[in-house]
Amino acid sequence: MTIVRQRGNGDCGTAALATIASLTYDVVDAVMRHVDRVSHGKGGLNNVDILMAARRLHIRLEPTRRYSLDIDTGVLRIRLNRRAAHRGHFVAVHDGFILCPTRNDPVRWRDYLAVHEGRACTLLRLD
Repeated sequence: MTIVRQRGNGDCGTAALATIASLTYDVVDAVMRHVDRVSHGKGGLNNVDILMAARRLHIRLEPTRRYSLDIDTGVLRIRLNRRAAHRGHFVAVHDGFILCPTRNDPVRWRDYLAVHEGRACTLLRLD
């Protein structure tokens, strides 16, 4: 799975969805412009925005708080213990790795959460 990099401070959800869907950033971004008509996916998204974009792309995501990051694939919302990330951060998860849109390399999920003092929240699991 190729990590799609985010292009700004608020488009991690766009990049994470593109990563798990194996689509380009531009394809997902075009859909986000219709879903988020205010900031076009550049001012931060929420779970509903990502679910709506996935539906338009014919991708089935199931929101859940019961999951195994060791085996599930999806878009994960993470609450980071950093002031700048007060709204959270979206990453792709696949086979025990976090594919963060700010990095080029996958990181084991436990290591990622430990380094960033993060807490895993809702997973939008790929169905």
